[in-house]
Amino acid sequence: MDLDGIVAPRMRCPPKRYTGPSEAYLAPTAMHFYKVEYYKLIDSALNQLIQRFQQPGLKMYEELETCLLSGKVNDACATFANYPEIDNSQLSIQLAMFRQQFTFSTTDEATVILRSSVPEVRRLFNQVETLLRLLLVLPATSCEAERSFSGLRRLKTWLRSSMSQERLNSVAVCHVHQQYTDCLDICSLANTFATANDRRLLLFGQF
Repeated sequence: MDLDGIVAPRMRCPPKRYTGPSEAYLAPTAMHFYKVEYYKLIDSALNQLIQRFQQPGLKMYEELETCLLSGKVNDACATFANYPEIDNSQLSIQLAMFRQQFTFSTTDEATVILRSSVPEVRRLFNQVETLLRLLLVLPATSCEAERSFSGLRRLKTWLRSSMSQERLNSVAVCHVHQQYTDCLDICSLANTFATANDRRLLLFGQF
């Protein structure tokens, strides 16, 4: 396929203050060089996965989900300091009744059941709803929040230095939920703004 052969990059010897009197290691072939780099990549990926999935917060989240799916209040829910909004005695009763009335195997299925229920039924399972809210508001990663903070430099520039906190919050919400703002009718919004009073109607007209 007229591809050039794989060659190792130019090796640079480290300074003597790092290696001492011994000679620096130089890969004899490209295969030896990239073999070491491959093992470095695998080791870094494994360490990142272990650190991510062995966090105390993630284990507590897993225990909360186990509590919902098994119908038994475990140590994560029983600790009052962790979630003071959960009443353990009521939760154990409501979980048993909820699992007896409805069939579900995942958190998403339980959420759909509770959302489709009438308000009177939801009030009967208020502790189950609280548990579901805790499971839904906990993000799996912080990537989305970090992207939102990164957009702050584009929202509040030096031309918008006098922007109030309320307006900044509103603009940030529109920036975070772009999938909803893209579906809005711009002409309808412009008409609503222009027809709010006679002065705007005179100045902008109606689209």
